[in-house]
Amino acid sequence: MKKLFALTAILALVLAGCDDGSKDDGNGGTTLTIVNSSDYGNLHITFGSIEFRGIGRGNEVTKKVTAGTRYVNIIYDLATYGDCLFLTNEAITCEENKPNQFIITNNTVVTILNGYVGMQNTTGTFKTVVQDLSSWAASNQ
Repeated sequence: MKKLFALTAILALVLAGCDDGSKDDGNGGTTLTIVNSSDYGNLHITFGSIEFRGIGRGNEVTKKVTAGTRYVNIIYDLATYGDCLFLTNEAITCEENKPNQFIITNNTVVTILNGYVGMQNTTGTFKTVVQDLSSWAASNQ
């Protein structure tokens, strides 16, 4: 009977110590926080296969990611012309088991990836490229 009680007590302690994934124990693994400090809202960002959707001006989103170095894709909706895909010109490195952060500003250097005739592969600051693309889209409607 004592052995049964001891085994039950040990089993209870083991189960009580197991993490069910429902709480944050302070060791959040590898995370990336995208902060939108630009003048543009509703940005959709991808880092590897992880999507950060609908990040408004002054907002941030944090998600768990796989550690490594990648470029960040930014999708911005030009209301008059549709989505535009940008790629950051600087690779972002997320360190294993650490919180990481990437801040998008008006001065983040990007390149237009999608095929707007005459605008693809245009590189500049996020603000300048969006303004140039908006002007181009308005004149080509």
